[in-house]
Amino acid sequence: MNRTQIRDQVFKLVFSEQFHEEEEISEQMKLLLEEGITIPDKDDDEDADDKLHMSGKDSKLISAKAEEIIRRLPEIDEGLSRISSGWKVSRMNKVDLAILRLAFYEIKYEELEPKIAINEAVELAKRYGTDQSGSFVNGVLAKLVN
Repeated sequence: MNRTQIRDQVFKLVFSEQFHEEEEISEQMKLLLEEGITIPDKDDDEDADDKLHMSGKDSKLISAKAEEIIRRLPEIDEGLSRISSGWKVSRMNKVDLAILRLAFYEIKYEELEPKIAINEAVELAKRYGTDQSGSFVNGVLAKLVN
């Protein structure tokens, strides 16, 4: 799997955290990250020819990153609240929030080049969010890096 595909899977785990109790998160991760599973590359088309094979290494990388983001949610959400004037984290669209949490983590804790993190976040927002998600995510993250 490439970095974009790994990021996509991390996003899905961070997103799913919003719907499960803390005790259930590790079980959800196990279900989503079974070694060797093959998942469609395009969520819109279940019969897509492009399939992703998740190796044990990929699974561990995805799991570790998602767990670290979830562990740091209080810090991340505090940072997002500071920069998203007029938008409380609790009022944000759940897809947008998961994308922002992932990008915030990558910029602040992994020190990923902000341009790359923002571009990847906007692409995730376009793929999974509403028509306004891309511009919303871009605007919030632009405030973070400026």
